[in-house]
Formats: sequence, C-alpha cells, structure tokens
Amino acid sequence: MSQIDDPKDSLHQAIVFDVADWSVTSRMTWVYGIIVGWDRDSLDEFKQKFQWSEESCQWLIRLHEKFKNLE
Repeated sequence: MSQIDDPKDSLHQAIVFDVADWSVTSRMTWVYGIIVGWDRDSLDEFKQKFQWSEESCQWLIRLHEKFKNLE
C-alpha cells in the first residue's frame, strides 16, 4: 500500500473506502459532508431525516469548501 502524505487526501481516502454508511447518524453525515461533500439531493434528504435547516446545509457546504482549500 502506498503512503499518502497529504492529510486531507488521507482522510478523504479513509472515508470513501470505508464500508460504513456515513449517512446513518447526523454526526457521521456531517463529518462526511465536510471532508467528502454531499450533492444537493442528499442534502435535501438530510434536511428531512435530521431536521436540518437550509442554513445548516449551506454551512456544511461552506465548511466543505474551506476544507478543500486548506493547505
């Protein structure tokens, strides 16, 4: 297995290749959203499932963008 020296990429790979369903709990869904991101349809589903507001969804989108831009 090759090493990944970028901590952001390492986190991303650890999550996307994990067998867990990252949409089961609000907390896991939030972590996945920051590191990997969710599409709009998924966010709309989570608004209902977890009673998230549109403001919360927009906040998660901003956090994901900021995470992607970390150096």
